[in-house]
Amino acid sequence: MLTAGLNVNPYLAALALCLSTMCPSYLNDSYFHVVTNFSGMDIKTSLKTWSVASILIPVFGSVIFVILSLFIH
Repeated sequence: MLTAGLNVNPYLAALALCLSTMCPSYLNDSYFHVVTNFSGMDIKTSLKTWSVASILIPVFGSVIFVILSLFIH
């Protein structure tokens, strides 16, 4: 298994992989339109808020997983 050679917890590696698939959410992403329609935002506002948030979520999540990987082996 690849994670065993890297000395990474396979559960944290799987969670980090799932987290990184969210980045970024943009106009050609159907989830972008789901968030836009259900929140009542227009496209311009969604581009300013949700697109930026969908980039920041994996960045901060990655930092959390790095910190967790120091304690969980």
